[in-house]
Order: sequence, then C-alpha cells, then structure tokens
Amino acid sequence: NSVNDGPVNSVPGAQSVSEDTVLPIAGVSVNDVDGNLSTTQLSVANGSINVSLAGGATISAGANGSATLTLSGTQAQINAALASLSYQGSLNFNGADSLTVLSTDSNGVTDSDSVAITVTSVNDGPVTTVPGAQSVNEDTSLSIGGVSVNDVDGNLSSTQLSVTNGT
Repeated sequence: NSVNDGPVNSVPGAQSVSEDTVLPIAGVSVNDVDGNLSTTQLSVANGSINVSLAGGATISAGANGSATLTLSGTQAQINAALASLSYQGSLNFNGADSLTVLSTDSNGVTDSDSVAITVTSVNDGPVTTVPGAQSVNEDTSLSIGGVSVNDVDGNLSSTQLSVTNGT
C-alpha cells in the first residue's frame, strides 16, 4: 500500500517593496506527488493579495484584494494562480509583514511556509483641506473655518497662508 505524501510548498526568499506599491511575488508554487492537492491558502497581516484565475483555479474562501484567500482546483490550476501572485500593503503601512502559504491535500496533510515582506516607508506629502470660495463686504473681517493640514507621516514642518488682496 502506498503512503500519502503531503504537499510541498516552494517559496522565494524575503521580499521588499515601497509603501503603497504593488509587489509581484514570483516563485511560489506547490507540488503534491500523489496528485491530491486540495487547496492553497494565502494570507498576510497588513495588506492584500491578488491572483489571476485565468488558469482555471477558483477562490473557495476569501477574495482577491483581501488579506486572505483560498485557492481550489488542480495542482496545475493552483500553480497557475500562484504564478500571478501580488501583494500590496495597506494604505500608508510600512514595516514587517509576512505572506503565509498553507497547502492541504485531500487527506488533510498540510505544508505551511512563509515569505517575509518588508514594506519601506515613503514620504507622503501633506494634504490641505480648504472651504469653497468666500466673499465679504469691503472693510469687513472674514473668519474662515474649515482649513486643515494633515501629514500622515507626522513630519509637517510649516504651513503658509496667504491672500491675494487684503491682510
């Protein structure tokens, strides 16, 4: 009688990407010598993952654009989807993340591997919010509300306000 061999994942080394940028991750695949691969689950903690389903695999849990998805199909279909894998950190996230690849065969035998992902920070520009056009009678003061400046990086150094006519 033959013994069930579990699936074996192949993953690349550590990856690095700038924040708010898509990272294609090449080199993720799975092999089950018994041919009874059932699913491969992909998950990250601080971002989202996407795959192409052009090769025939389906997403049986989770979704593209989310932190977790599970691929179902034949080994060839799952590997075709894995060949298109991409990652993007959450908006303005920088730091360490990890892609976990968990493959399961039809007998419940699993293999789990991870890929370290470093998301490097970029300097995001400040965002200024101003109200719509204002009007006032001449020689009269006008208080203007609703002006704000936000810098998600926390490194705003100065803000300058000016008017074309008046003080």
